[in-house]
Amino acid sequence: GFRDVCMMLGSIAGASISKEVSGFLPSSNMRADLVISDSLTSSTTLFDVRTCDPTKHNSSENICRESAAVPGASAEHEAAGKNKKWRASCQQMGLRFVSLCHESGGRMSQATTTFLDSLVHRSGGSTSDQARFRTFASQRLAKHKYLGRSNVELIFRFAGSRSCVADD
Repeated sequence: GFRDVCMMLGSIAGASISKEVSGFLPSSNMRADLVISDSLTSSTTLFDVRTCDPTKHNSSENICRESAAVPGASAEHEAAGKNKKWRASCQQMGLRFVSLCHESGGRMSQATTTFLDSLVHRSGGSTSDQARFRTFASQRLAKHKYLGRSNVELIFRFAGSRSCVADD
């Protein structure tokens, strides 16, 4: 999934990255989807990865309506919720926290875009090398998006149901 793509990109960029890590927050049973330990800055960043549905209907939050009007609104809404849940606990332990949220259609939260930009920068090399890495990362993320959509289509077709995914 999206977490595995982020992990692969982080590894290629030279980050010391682990997945499904627990124990960083002793007062909690929360488990980070990804952890990057950066020896250059002597910092540790916990990541929670989330794929969100911009068509989610919740009458108290109007995510579907807002997503129709504001590109990326669902991803930003999910990121804000994850930040509220994680950030204070991480700060108490001297850890950084980043919520990596993207919508099922592919739009990413600003924090996710910033994370990918940091991987491009970390990958080093010339401007041309970094452009190639950015293209590679974009292709991997697009592949993930379309494979996910294809799997949803297959599930609904196999079950004999009509697809809930709109045709492009």
